[in-house]
Amino acid sequence: MLGLLAMAAKRSIAFVANTSWSIYKFRLYLIEQLINDGFSIFILAPRDQYTAYFDANPGITYVELTRLKSNSISPGSDSLLYWELLGHIAG
Repeated sequence: MLGLLAMAAKRSIAFVANTSWSIYKFRLYLIEQLINDGFSIFILAPRDQYTAYFDANPGITYVELTRLKSNSISPGSDSLLYWELLGHIAG
């Protein structure tokens, strides 16, 4: 049984959204359940007024996305966001 608990502590889930608000409003219950189940939670979103909750919660690692522009349709902006996400996830 100890092996299963040790493995559970090493599992991670990342939530990515265009606002911290949307993760807070629509995924908070799920995030709390996942933390209780031993998952490490990463939130990747631009900073807004709901980010403070994630910063204050010891079970959550908040990562600010600086390249996400919700009103942009530019392939160049999307490419920059892709590389930013890849750097956070792979690195």
